[in-house]
Amino acid sequence: MTELVENSIGRLVPKSVNGFSHEPYSGAFADLPPGPEWIAPTPMRQGRGESKLRESLADVVRECVPDGGWVSMPHYYRDDSTALALLLEALKDAGVSGVHLLGIAFFNSHGSLLKEAFESGLLAGVEGNLYGASAKAAAGGAFSPWVVTGRTHGGRARAMRFGERQVNLAVIPVPAADIYGNANGVMGHPGSQCGPVSLAEPDARYSENTVVLTEQLLPAPLVPHPIDMRFVSHVVQVHTVGDSRGISTGSTDIRRVKGDPARQAIADNVLKAMQAAGVIKDGFNFQIGSGAGLLVLKEMFGIMRRNGIRAGFTTGGSMEYHVDLLEEGLISTFFDGQCFQPSARLFHSLINDPRHVEVSTSLYYDPSARQPAVGLMDVVVLGGSEVDRDFNVNTLTGYDGVLRTGIGGGPDAAAGGKLTVFALPLARVNRSGRSAPCVRERVTNVVTPGEVVSAVVTEEHIAVNENCKSPYLPALLENAEKHGLNLVKIDALAGLAMDRARKLGKLMDEPVFTDDIIFVAQWRDGRLIDAVRRLTD
Repeated sequence: MTELVENSIGRLVPKSVNGFSHEPYSGAFADLPPGPEWIAPTPMRQGRGESKLRESLADVVRECVPDGGWVSMPHYYRDDSTALALLLEALKDAGVSGVHLLGIAFFNSHGSLLKEAFESGLLAGVEGNLYGASAKAAAGGAFSPWVVTGRTHGGRARAMRFGERQVNLAVIPVPAADIYGNANGVMGHPGSQCGPVSLAEPDARYSENTVVLTEQLLPAPLVPHPIDMRFVSHVVQVHTVGDSRGISTGSTDIRRVKGDPARQAIADNVLKAMQAAGVIKDGFNFQIGSGAGLLVLKEMFGIMRRNGIRAGFTTGGSMEYHVDLLEEGLISTFFDGQCFQPSARLFHSLINDPRHVEVSTSLYYDPSARQPAVGLMDVVVLGGSEVDRDFNVNTLTGYDGVLRTGIGGGPDAAAGGKLTVFALPLARVNRSGRSAPCVRERVTNVVTPGEVVSAVVTEEHIAVNENCKSPYLPALLENAEKHGLNLVKIDALAGLAMDRARKLGKLMDEPVFTDDIIFVAQWRDGRLIDAVRRLTD
């Protein structure tokens, strides 16, 4: 039986997962654990005139990946399975088995592919965040006895830098590259352009071998090249690497959120909190997420225009409104980490505007960096499925305990922000008409600890975490009433949430779990913050 230990927020987590030892979470800003002794990948000297071009990905796999080895792959095509299918087919053709896949995130379209690969013995393990059918596959035992490890974006960059997994081959799909491996996501066929590919920067830099899969071979040296030839050992040309239509999600479409009165009310309260705190000022840096966050941004930009305020930089998944901000001069710089809304205008900006900068997850989020960009944020606005009386936030599961989503960069941003606001409704109703409070006594799982949460905002109320160390907290508390905020304690907010849920309909049943762990969540420093257990039948 797996030995468990209680971490500093009272969650029982395993001491080892899949044979790898883990420390329990011990605080949001604890010293980084040393990790395994890192051994730099062996330099692959390239002879003069020696070509990196290979006939097929299967040929590269035969050369680089042993049975039971590790392969990594980024996820900037998001819910598109093209690249994963190419990789699994190459593993099969190469005759290797029991391979471990170190991803970033796996989405709905990847679920059946992963399940079949485990059933056939092609894969023996997978690490990465799980969404949709991929999460359902894990919950159903498709990967058993393997336990999936999920990391924050910054935590994954740190893990690769520290050598926590010795990756034999990084597979990086791109629409355009040259024969030396210089590659980007803003050239090539428009249907495959994906924008920033620097999510793959840690993969290329810290893997023993790196192969670029490209649709088009363009003249060398290819510029820009966020993936560059220093770290690329092989180049394989394929028919297609991905469909950019898999990138967009509904929460990034402002037309879908504009007509939602609840989201608008939440957005209005978030904006009031920002004004009360005095965070909207010349040179302020921000990350504000999708969903209701788009409504916050719309109103915030109006305030900035009326008052002649120009922000410093913003980060986040890129959309066309970021180009608007640059062109209008409302922000000085945009640090673009991944694309959420592929468009010719967005990619033209990324190529031609020096203020539109593609950044790696190492620069963006890595807690082991001397200065990640996220540590310079004045305000961060995020969402979650539920929060508890200790301000702990859950994004993995909900009231019913079902694993549905992953971790992403939210915890990294929350830890970096001087003022971190989580915005969510008091209660929700699922498709079957059952309700649940979103503020409760104890969340099902913790992804972001309350230590880094400044405030929780709902449609009608705001609860401020007076134990957090935000420099904006005194002003927020002093000016809350003046800005029309209904300030309540978090305990009272939990009671209001339960009342709202009961009015909305019959409460969801409390989940009952087995002892089987199907997923563990790492804090950004690699320590385990929580574990997701299998539900009883």
